[in-house]
Amino acid sequence: MINLREDVVAFVDDLIDGGKCGGHDVGLEVLTGVLSEELGVSVAVEHGAKAILECLEDWGALGEEYLMAAALHFLLDCVDRVMKAFGTQVGRERPGELLRYCTDLLESRWRVQLYRYFPLEAAEVERYVDALVGRVRFLAENYGRVLEECVGYIAEENEAKGVGRVGHGVYSQLLSQLCRKLGIKCIFYVDGRPLPVAAAARKVYSKLERGEEVEISSTYGKVRVTARSPGELLEKLTHLLKEEPGEAVRVEDVDARWRDLKRRAIRWAEDRFASISPGAKVVAYRGVPYVPERVAAFYSALDVMLESAKPTAAELLRSGRESEAEELLRGIAVRMFSNSLIVEFPPFAAPAGEGRVALSPETVAGLAKVCESAGVRVEPRVEWSRDELLRLLDEVYGKVDWVTRGWIDVLKKMVQ
Repeated sequence: MINLREDVVAFVDDLIDGGKCGGHDVGLEVLTGVLSEELGVSVAVEHGAKAILECLEDWGALGEEYLMAAALHFLLDCVDRVMKAFGTQVGRERPGELLRYCTDLLESRWRVQLYRYFPLEAAEVERYVDALVGRVRFLAENYGRVLEECVGYIAEENEAKGVGRVGHGVYSQLLSQLCRKLGIKCIFYVDGRPLPVAAAARKVYSKLERGEEVEISSTYGKVRVTARSPGELLEKLTHLLKEEPGEAVRVEDVDARWRDLKRRAIRWAEDRFASISPGAKVVAYRGVPYVPERVAAFYSALDVMLESAKPTAAELLRSGRESEAEELLRGIAVRMFSNSLIVEFPPFAAPAGEGRVALSPETVAGLAKVCESAGVRVEPRVEWSRDELLRLLDEVYGKVDWVTRGWIDVLKKMVQ
């Protein structure tokens, strides 16, 4: 058995599910705030992992047992969500695989949220993510047999509530695999209406459950299937996946797609925040004058931040989620362009011998401004010991606003 007291587990479950930490399912979801009620626009304000751990601390419950209870809650909640989407068969027949899938899914979800919504706060927020990921993996690796029994109980509960053995998520997954195999855009037509893959799968599944005949087709007709039952659709999609691709079918290279998305993300942000002169990149933002060296330093820093997200973006591309990868890179680019401190004093550091870095003049000026705002005295200089500079940045991080933290996060990436 997992040695967690029932009162501790119940307390943590109530905090997460009862909305006592800022919202239902806090931890899994990003906390948002209303930017404009009139326009119905909200913005991400805090990463869920940070929110739940800070909430536990506020309640005086940041001990190891409470952290393990939170990790257990998220792991089993993931199992429940997957069953509701994919059906109970996966839990009944392969509980161990389902637990491993959820362990990986939780880590991917938290890290994607981190780089999509809070890339300039990554240094601070990542330790909260690591705290939860480490404990989720510890539970999965050390209490597998007990957790597999829990998966069985969750399957029973879902079947009692009418969840089928195969759910709409299976069709969504098969359609996504077809997109990757055929190199097509994951937009499918159901009753003549174009839908993204997940929505198309839910629509088709719902119609088939009601006994209706349904046709689903892809853009340009590479996929076209008619079915009268969930089983028939499953069989036909599986058959398509097993077919050998013809000569006209090609799978795009992930690196090439990554480079294209990176260029598009930069251009998308430039169109919103920068003036671009013919034949040259010119940052002209909030009255900051054009200086070629400053522009070059800014784009070097932007490239470092985008490259830091490449592993996550590449994984999204490999799983057919190109729109999510593009959104991730756009978010980073926009946060760079919209941070006036980064634009005016682009963080730039170059190696200067063993364990040392050299800062650009703009970075030296920016560092002086950052330290001044934090009330920390520092002698402006170009060359630093890498460790000394990182200690200074850590010292001032908690004393400055979020804009300044964004500048510090970029410089840390450059130095590391």
